[in-house]
Amino acid sequence: MNCLKKSAARLLLTAAVAIPALTGCVNDSSLCPDVPEGGVQASFQFTVVTRGAVHSASRAANLDPVGDQSASDAENALDLDRTQFLIFDRDKKLLEALYPNIVEDNMPLYTATVTLTLPYFADAVAANADNIPFYIMVLSNCRGIVAEKGQTIDQIAAELQTFSAPQNINATTGWSPSIEDNRLIPMSGLQGFSVSAAQLLASTPENPVRLSDGGKNVDMLRALVKIEIIDGITDGNYSLTGATLDGHFTSGTILPAIAQWKDYASVDVKAPTMPENPVFDTANALIFTKDTAEPDLADAKAVYSVYVPEFLLGANGATAATVNARLKPAVGDEITRSFTVADYSGNFPNELEQLRRNHIYRFEVTGVSVDMNLQLNYTVCPMDDVTSGDITFE
Repeated sequence: MNCLKKSAARLLLTAAVAIPALTGCVNDSSLCPDVPEGGVQASFQFTVVTRGAVHSASRAANLDPVGDQSASDAENALDLDRTQFLIFDRDKKLLEALYPNIVEDNMPLYTATVTLTLPYFADAVAANADNIPFYIMVLSNCRGIVAEKGQTIDQIAAELQTFSAPQNINATTGWSPSIEDNRLIPMSGLQGFSVSAAQLLASTPENPVRLSDGGKNVDMLRALVKIEIIDGITDGNYSLTGATLDGHFTSGTILPAIAQWKDYASVDVKAPTMPENPVFDTANALIFTKDTAEPDLADAKAVYSVYVPEFLLGANGATAATVNARLKPAVGDEITRSFTVADYSGNFPNELEQLRRNHIYRFEVTGVSVDMNLQLNYTVCPMDDVTSGDITFE
């Protein structure tokens, strides 16, 4: 089953950082200060891409409820005014904030170019080093992180800096991403690169070192979970008219635990990263929002979505969340039926112990049984850029 197909998305990038010092400059030689004696002016070009913006494929045994889905540009977009670029040295210690120029390349790929002067690179050039490693981190659509020069990536991630969970827009309208209304999903990305002294000496703002030529990009990972409720009822007896979610954490971590990013590159996580003392809210139900576009899911009449931070069963006493689905029978008044956020792919539902960032948890309502319980299919799909075919679920 092809679980998620992402459409091209506009990526808006700039810097909005909480680090006061700045020694770099953007890709405009007229803006760059004179290089100090013994200094080295290094020009880099790298690619930032929203993960999953090209294509994603997924398969789970005996589950093929819905087929392909196109995602919205808003799920992929990065906010112009809330994107933070940081550069780290070989020891993964923070060197500086970056302020690159961004040029649209080939959606959803965007090219960032920056020229800067840092002692780290000058020292490496003086030593004529063939391998000068460094790391670039990008965070967007949230206030960003507060960090100090010299802090390591591990230390920053371990601080568990948070963003606030999306809340209902009003009493009748749930939260959904929107570029026009500046409601976007917090994202983060990390990638390691390496250059040589010769490459740095030859680089200029007009001819920067192209870091992504080796196939490395800064891939962005969404910090939210998407839960979908799908009307897959085909017998005509009922139609899904809406849903609410009882139970969600009120904040999430901007960065995942660094152990989730093998080799210090943003990849699909295997476990959630929870804030310290997370608050699980069961008093304020979140409203699922109906997709405004015609659903391109096979046999689906309507798709409703809600976006929440990651979830860990039992964290600070958290219980499983409950979905309250509203259905309109062909004859009679609307009814509400509830189900736990659980795995319904077997004979018995099993509570989901985790909801992981950058994943879609999809529940397809296929019917209502004679005892008035919902009949459900369940699928989970990572929102990743997968080009090699099917994913085998663990």
